[in-house]
Amino acid sequence: MTTLDELLVRPCSVVLVGFGIANRAVAAALVGRGHTVTALDDRLTPAVQAAARRLGGGVASVEPGSSVTAT
Repeated sequence: MTTLDELLVRPCSVVLVGFGIANRAVAAALVGRGHTVTALDDRLTPAVQAAARRLGGGVASVEPGSSVTAT
């Protein structure tokens, strides 16, 4: 079985669903390893936006019940 460390050896783009305390810590760890992080959250507060800016990533507002399609 492949471990997360093995999957994330090379920098990649990561999307996190939610940007609460736990995913902020995950984002910080990923950015620290050279990955690009984008978070999706249904509460785009000034605190959430500031946390994303501090990490150099992006955060997008997603309305509850909406769908997101990756291409």
